[in-house]
Amino acid sequence: MKMCTENRKEKLGKRGDNTSLLTIIEHHTAQTYMTSLLPESSPLKESASTTQQSTTAPVSTSKVSTIYPTDIAGKLDYADGLREQGKVFYQEKKYKKAARIYAQIPAWVSPFCKNSSGEPNQAEAMSGMMGGDAGPQASPEQGARAKELLRISYQNRAMCFVKLKKPDKALPACESALTFDDGTSWKIYRAKAESYILKKDMDKAKRALDEVLRIQGGTDKRTTQLLKHLDKMYAAHEKRERKIYANMFAQ
Repeated sequence: MKMCTENRKEKLGKRGDNTSLLTIIEHHTAQTYMTSLLPESSPLKESASTTQQSTTAPVSTSKVSTIYPTDIAGKLDYADGLREQGKVFYQEKKYKKAARIYAQIPAWVSPFCKNSSGEPNQAEAMSGMMGGDAGPQASPEQGARAKELLRISYQNRAMCFVKLKKPDKALPACESALTFDDGTSWKIYRAKAESYILKKDMDKAKRALDEVLRIQGGTDKRTTQLLKHLDKMYAAHEKRERKIYANMFAQ
C-alpha cells in the first residue's frame, strides 16, 4: 500500500513539472503576441525587443579561410606536411585516407623538379612550347627536395593500394615513383612484387623481388616472407600442371 502511494506521488510530481513547463511556454507565447500588438513607437515594445535580443546568443556567419603558401619554399613545406599526415594515417592503418593525402603532394611539388632522365616537368614543357616563362625557378636544393617528395608520394600511395589489395592502382603508382627514383629505392620494387603476387603473375613478381635483392644487397623479414610465398605459388602451380598432364595421358 505504501509503495503504491509513493508511485502515485512520483507520477503526480512529474505531471506537475510538465504542467509548469507548459505554463512557462504559454506565458512566453502570450507575451510575444501581446508585444506584437503594440504600436512601433511604444516604449513597452522597445523594452521587450531589447530583452529578447539580450537573451539570444549571437550567431557567427563568418567562414575561416585557409591560407595556402605561394612561394616555392612554402609549397615544399606544405607538401612535406602532407607527407607526415599521410604517414600517420598509414601507421593507423587508414590506408584510404593516407592514399588521398599522398595524392595531393604532386600538385604542390611537380612544377619544381625534373624526372630521373632530366626531362622538364609539365609546367616547364608547356611554357616552353608557348614561348613563355615558367615562373620562379627552384634552386638545385629545392629541386632535389621536390623530386624526393614526388617519389615518396607515388611510392607510399602504391603501398597503400597494396594494403587495400588494389594492384591495378598500385602498379601505375610504382611506375610513376620509378620515374623520380635515383636507383636506390627497393621499396618501389617490393610494392611491385606484392602487386604482381595479388594478380598471381608469378614471373613478374619474381623479377621485381630480384630487383629488391639487388638493391638491398640482401634481404629483410618482409622480403623473405614474399620469397617464401612466391615459392609456394610456384609449387602449387607445378602441382596443378602435373595433375593436368596426368589426366591427359590417362584418357
